[in-house]
Amino acid sequence: MIIKHIIEGKRNSFTWFDVCDINESDKNVLIENHELNPRHIAYATDQHERARYDQQGNINILIYNLPVKKEDTVNSFVLEPITFLIKKNTVFTFRSKALEIDAQKIITKATCYDASIRTLIFTILYQISIYYQNAIDVLNQTRDYYLSNLHKISNQNLIQLSNVERSLVYLASGIKTNLLVLEKITENQNSRKLSQTEKKLLHNIVIEVHQAEQTVEIALEVTERISTTSNNLLNNNLNDVMRFLTVWSLVLTIPTIITGFYGMNVALPFAKGSIAWVNITIATIIMIIILVIFFKIRKLF
Repeated sequence: MIIKHIIEGKRNSFTWFDVCDINESDKNVLIENHELNPRHIAYATDQHERARYDQQGNINILIYNLPVKKEDTVNSFVLEPITFLIKKNTVFTFRSKALEIDAQKIITKATCYDASIRTLIFTILYQISIYYQNAIDVLNQTRDYYLSNLHKISNQNLIQLSNVERSLVYLASGIKTNLLVLEKITENQNSRKLSQTEKKLLHNIVIEVHQAEQTVEIALEVTERISTTSNNLLNNNLNDVMRFLTVWSLVLTIPTIITGFYGMNVALPFAKGSIAWVNITIATIIMIIILVIFFKIRKLF
């Protein structure tokens, strides 16, 4: 789907085409009506394309990563790119439906900033950069929930913690690549004249991304420590269960051994008499009690 926005600035006007979940019909329109190169469209629609800023002929390409919540997994995030193609007075954005942006809000802000293609792009980048902090907050809340339930940790909880940790690793990777892109944009724009508004917007984006970088590093370190602690607790619980089963298997071995001996057709002590089974039962119970007391003293119970 292609949504067209015509943005009127104080100095000039330009067109923004917001391409969401592109299909073959959209590709043909972009190639035939807007003379975009199929190779550039392939870059823009590649979900695995790394974040970067590049200039190819008369087209500038900007690919920026942002977090998207996975629908099939609880509180798990992956990275998806949003791609900008800038050609003269036209800017194209390519994104999936999962990457939600408030177009009207962006246009309003960009217009307030004396709308230009750069202010529009910087406004979008600032809005989606905030998504990182929101995603980190969600993951921190999930992690804290499992932290409060460490006393009843389970394999399922460990899986959820591993999802949180994996998501944080994805976010940290996306933030680092985005910072490299922002640094390259800053270097390339030094030779150009940016307005004070554009400089301020770019500066705010960098600050927001640096803040997200510090936050995700702290969150990842805390999550890794909690995950390690959870594994230790689960292993300790397993050891307790195995020790309990081992102790009781030893205790229950006594009556098995005694009844096995007296079940043989041979002469054994206390095997004769009408109350022989009572004597054998009492002797078995006494031996079990002695063994249990021994395990209690050794703190194996």
